[in-house]
Amino acid sequence: MRAAALVASAVLLAAGRPASEDAHGPSRLADRLGPVEVGKPLPSFAGPTADGTFALGSFLRERRPRAVVVTVFATWCTACAKLLPRAAEAVRGEAESGVALVVVDVGEDDEEAARQWLAANGVLAGEGGASIVLDPFQKISADRLGVTALPRTFVLDGAGKVRAIFAHEGEDYPAVLRREVARVRAEAR
Repeated sequence: MRAAALVASAVLLAAGRPASEDAHGPSRLADRLGPVEVGKPLPSFAGPTADGTFALGSFLRERRPRAVVVTVFATWCTACAKLLPRAAEAVRGEAESGVALVVVDVGEDDEEAARQWLAANGVLAGEGGASIVLDPFQKISADRLGVTALPRTFVLDGAGKVRAIFAHEGEDYPAVLRREVARVRAEAR
């Protein structure tokens, strides 16, 4: 039964529909997504922000986080509108513990529009906020990270190594993400 659900999830992802429509619980992907592989560094990327440019490598060196949640989304994506607030909920209040949230907005070239959408959807509420990276031409999402369906969430350790890849999670997504982040954070001690 589980194998059939995984095959159905893969078919739905390939078709661009959220796997959670037919899957129960979180639909955690395999250990690989295009060039991204669990246990390997996330491909480095840089993109425009309101303050200039966000570069993952510089961010990791300067902020020295214990864990980073990178979520690739789009303001027009209805599944993203459901996922992003839950991702933010899972890491809200964790900034003091060394957890950072980075959101990559696909197809957007206006950070103020992205910021308004994120605020309206509860992503920017609370301490720590999120680093917003714009990806107007999919140079980050498609070219660097191999993302072909939205949303997509990567959990990284402080060195930028991918520890988990999630997509289209079920209702227990905040708890599962919180557990993954806690595991990564604890191993960083």
